[in-house]
Amino acid sequence: MYLISYGTKDSCQADKDFASDEAVMRPFVSMLSESMVAQGGYPGCYDDGRILMRRDPPHEDFLRKIYSGDMDDLPAVGIFQGDRDINIPPSHARYLHESIFSSRSVYFGYDGFGHLSTAARKAPDYAAFAITGKAK
Repeated sequence: MYLISYGTKDSCQADKDFASDEAVMRPFVSMLSESMVAQGGYPGCYDDGRILMRRDPPHEDFLRKIYSGDMDDLPAVGIFQGDRDINIPPSHARYLHESIFSSRSVYFGYDGFGHLSTAARKAPDYAAFAITGKAK
């Protein structure tokens, strides 16, 4: 738990509160670890990082082309973003919404939430969006 508290030392208060609750964090970390291992673990994370850090990431053009077309069978994209997120800046989430997914995405901004607190505390909104295309 020390490493988690150290890793969130610069996070917003909502993330610190979430990360300091051991009863919540243990199952959360376990779920994330299982998911990461199932998807290839470290090599997959490393490859994703290399792709994302390129000057002109090829996936942006690919996604832009697909999501700007007339394909009605593509799902809507929900972008859930805490305004205090230090892992993924809110400006990046808005960029994805405005430049990549356009009219096929819905942006949900949460005041006072960070990365962990949005992911953990807004799960009902994610589920509602997956079913209805709207947040709860």
